[in-house]
Amino acid sequence: MASASEFEELQRQNRALDEQVRALVRSELQLHLTRRSHEQQLTRMKALDLFALDASSASTAEAVLRRSAQMLTSVFALDEAVGLLRPKGAGHLEVVFEFTGRGDQANDRVSPRARTSLLPVVGFPPGPLLTTAPFPDQLPAAQRTLLAFADELLMPGGAAPHSVQSPYLLLPLWSTPESLLGALVLRRVGNTLAYHDILPAEADLDFLALAARHTATAARNAELIVDLRQSYAALHATQQSLLEKERLAAVGEMAAVMAHEVRNPLGVMFNVLSSLKKTPSAAGGSPLLDILSEEASRLNVMVEELLLFARPQPPALAPEAVGPMVRAALDAARRAAASALAHEVHVEEEPNLPEVPMDGRMVRQALVNLMVNAFQAMPGRGTLRVTSRRERHGAGHWLRIDVSDSGPGIAPEIRARLFQPFFTTRAKGTGLGLAIVRRFIEAHRGEVMVESAVGRGSVFSVRLPLSA
Repeated sequence: MASASEFEELQRQNRALDEQVRALVRSELQLHLTRRSHEQQLTRMKALDLFALDASSASTAEAVLRRSAQMLTSVFALDEAVGLLRPKGAGHLEVVFEFTGRGDQANDRVSPRARTSLLPVVGFPPGPLLTTAPFPDQLPAAQRTLLAFADELLMPGGAAPHSVQSPYLLLPLWSTPESLLGALVLRRVGNTLAYHDILPAEADLDFLALAARHTATAARNAELIVDLRQSYAALHATQQSLLEKERLAAVGEMAAVMAHEVRNPLGVMFNVLSSLKKTPSAAGGSPLLDILSEEASRLNVMVEELLLFARPQPPALAPEAVGPMVRAALDAARRAAASALAHEVHVEEEPNLPEVPMDGRMVRQALVNLMVNAFQAMPGRGTLRVTSRRERHGAGHWLRIDVSDSGPGIAPEIRARLFQPFFTTRAKGTGLGLAIVRRFIEAHRGEVMVESAVGRGSVFSVRLPLSA
């Protein structure tokens, strides 16, 4: 039988062993937590690296924000998100997307009012914010405004106020320390978490700040790429325009020389024709002389158009009444188009149109060309409609004149070449009528538009500024 001292020694050893076991359990637990923490950090950094690679191929800042939100919902147990961007030069944020769901399973749920909502951009602290709804009163006003808006946006219509505290993450995105590019707002809807689900905590703020920097940088790069593409497109358009102008200048110079050289023999031909028609042998009329006269007249028209196109002059602006100018153009077009009498003509004019600064000769000639084309485009019997009205376009006020016909319409491949010099679809056309129209109207800082569909007629529109 053990003595009392032996029993006490045994108890002491058991207590020491028990303490060692507890220490071992604590060490194992700490090791497990450390390993789990390292695994979580590794998973997060891997997700962040994949996002960075993925975001580098995003074509817009909105796409970058969307992918960032999907990355964050795959890392944390957050399942709803709102993305906001600041339009260039604006002092507010606008919602660009809203979704529910986690990771790649997210579904868009953008409300119609979202894209018009304006939110202030001043007063945001620089770093991420973790909070709960209802939101604490001590939050800065800008954060409270944005969170309250996102809360209302994400809650289904008619939903009851929060009965429990809902976790929220606000991630401001700074393109520079002074310029807010946008923001992400994410939240957790349900209260039940799975074993592996983790809500963001204060210990995660460094990771969230890093994610915000990656997102802002990628979004800013996407914006710069969009700007660069637009600049390249504008540069390409400018280069094409310069090449076209150089080509037209060369063609115009050559055309002016040819027209000048042809005009003198044409004058001789007309004089000879006039003399021949007065001779007794031609008094009864000769078909051959008529053909010669018709072809000489057509050649004369071509020379006149070549000279108009090849020798552009700046317009001599003077106030001009729109109605009389349109009617004068219509009378001239009726005389020029043999088929004009077979068509109905409707002229509509907005009451009290002001006088418009223009070179009346140039604009009248442009309208004559459009009206003659409309008459010639209508086989058989058709309807020509000419309407004049004021129009607000961009930041200015304009006079708009529409010349519409009920002809067969224009195919898209032809419509793209209509205003090119010397392009025509008519056997006896010069291909200069519409080129002259565009040159005259653009000389007034105006523009010419065309709308047409095969089988539904065409509308050619002239837009002129109401003020010089």
